[in-house]
Amino acid sequence: MLATTATALGVNGLAALAVDAVTKGQTEQRQSGPHLCFADTRRNSLFVQEFGPQANMLSSVRDVPLERITSYIEEACLRFDGLCLTLTGHVTDLADLVSTEKRIFCQPRSVDAQMIGRYALQSLSSPHLYPCSGFEPLYVVDPKLGLAKRQV
Repeated sequence: MLATTATALGVNGLAALAVDAVTKGQTEQRQSGPHLCFADTRRNSLFVQEFGPQANMLSSVRDVPLERITSYIEEACLRFDGLCLTLTGHVTDLADLVSTEKRIFCQPRSVDAQMIGRYALQSLSSPHLYPCSGFEPLYVVDPKLGLAKRQV
């Protein structure tokens, strides 16, 4: 069925990832600490956003250069002293970077359309818990575009 009068929602993929990880209980050993969600910017940095145990937003989206990821995670460990951290999203290569002495769990996952749809549906019923924006692309920094392609 075609939804011609549906409201367009701008869904934060990192928020959808955090909510999905919490609601499906897919954090390692069902950890109840904060979540750090990561997404690849495809330009030598990662988008990072921090969420509480109930997927409530604790920070805005940050664009962290790859060479600063380790120190960013270490700073997060200090901020959330004593709590287990769950790193989720684009974290496959992060497991080797973090100290094994810390209580950090990595959950590599990809945001998919189903997560986005579920988050949007929850936002319609509880916008104060699941905020959305207008339907427009949001960038932490302007996209880094290359030279214009030549017309053939």
